[in-house]
Amino acid sequence: AHSALRAGGGDGGGGLLASRSTALLLRLDTLLDTLPRLTEPEIFDTHDEAAAPSLGAQEAMSCFRLRWRVWSEDVASLVADLEAAPAGDAEATAMCRVARVLASADGALGEASGGSWHGELVGRLLLEQPVRLRWQLSGVFSPPPGPDAFEACLVALLRDDPYAAMAAIRQAFGDGWLIAHLWDLLCRARAVRSDPLEGSPLSLRQYFLLQYAKALGGVPPLWQLAAAYGGDLLSEPGAAAEARAWLGDLLLSAAQHDSAAPAG
Repeated sequence: AHSALRAGGGDGGGGLLASRSTALLLRLDTLLDTLPRLTEPEIFDTHDEAAAPSLGAQEAMSCFRLRWRVWSEDVASLVADLEAAPAGDAEATAMCRVARVLASADGALGEASGGSWHGELVGRLLLEQPVRLRWQLSGVFSPPPGPDAFEACLVALLRDDPYAAMAAIRQAFGDGWLIAHLWDLLCRARAVRSDPLEGSPLSLRQYFLLQYAKALGGVPPLWQLAAAYGGDLLSEPGAAAEARAWLGDLLLSAAQHDSAAPAG
């Protein structure tokens, strides 16, 4: 609705929008362009959740809260003016739907998100609780019962549970690029343990990387990339022996494939 109104808003007040509607549209445009959570993303830079925020960070957050409160009051004022528009004013009605979403009015976020619980959650975090931090999300949302594998990934990540996320990602996507690189990053950040798997010298990270390397190795043109992933494990205790054995098989297979390829 807002984009259609905006496209027709340059007629000087003599066409689609009267002067009053033009002024209301300009206010709506300004509010959309100055949404605090989107205009100041750096306020939520990654930091150690166990460490107390610095004085500078606390001051920046206080200033952000003030700007967000003023912005919210401006949104409420716009909604009130739009709701007071004469009956039958189609432009005001359309703008009011947009403004009600910004105000998180009853039912507006659910309608705008098409009934998607994660869409409504994003809206609530942007518009109602913009200073809530990642590790404070678990009590904010209520996913539907029996989520599919892809929703289960999102739920686990929002609940800050890397092990549940791992299980859901493997169910949804298998042991491929995503889980290999995600677990590698989490291990490097020391966000997860690097214990060996039961009955194996490999850790989860090593297992996922080796599985991804093997998947790449199954595609002959990608054998060199597969070898690079496997080669990274040669210097790691627990993974070196299995990686070396697999690399030997990979190189032999690549040589046989090259020799069998037609010349020219």
